[in-house]
Amino acid sequence: MTNMVNGPKVDSYVDPPKFKGVHPGKKLLHFPEIKEIVDKGILDVLGRTPKGQAEYRAFREKLYKEWFGMQDYILFKKFDIKPSRDQKTSKLRILPSSVPEKAMSTLCLNDFPYNFAADVKHFVLWKLNEALTQADIEKAIQELHSNNKVKNVVSFINPVRLRSIREIDHAHIIIQVQN
Repeated sequence: MTNMVNGPKVDSYVDPPKFKGVHPGKKLLHFPEIKEIVDKGILDVLGRTPKGQAEYRAFREKLYKEWFGMQDYILFKKFDIKPSRDQKTSKLRILPSSVPEKAMSTLCLNDFPYNFAADVKHFVLWKLNEALTQADIEKAIQELHSNNKVKNVVSFINPVRLRSIREIDHAHIIIQVQN
């Protein structure tokens, strides 16, 4: 099991021959390859299929027409915090006064997972009001073990340069399930 609470260092990118020329999302990855990528810190290789990435971009484009930002949407969708409509822009937003002060976390399947084999599930652990810890990740992994037939697991936090959602702390937990 690999857990990288702080993610790989930005300058740790290595292009081993096995992954040389691999463009994110264009190669279907199986668990041993995913684990190797995470262990070596070459997270740039992980990505959605071109179709999946296009769907994600279309989703984001639509989202930004309706919401102030991705953070507002995540707070609503993942933490069930009620949004308000801004009077000037008519966009939905989460008011700071609506956000509970206590730490909250939620574990859910990634809505836009990377290009992984069918026996691989991609989860995201979101945490609000506190930084994610190794203990948080381990607790989530235990939860996944109790609800799935987990064969292998790896987790990581993207370095800032790879985070599509920077405002809310989150980790990726990837499991391989037994058939």
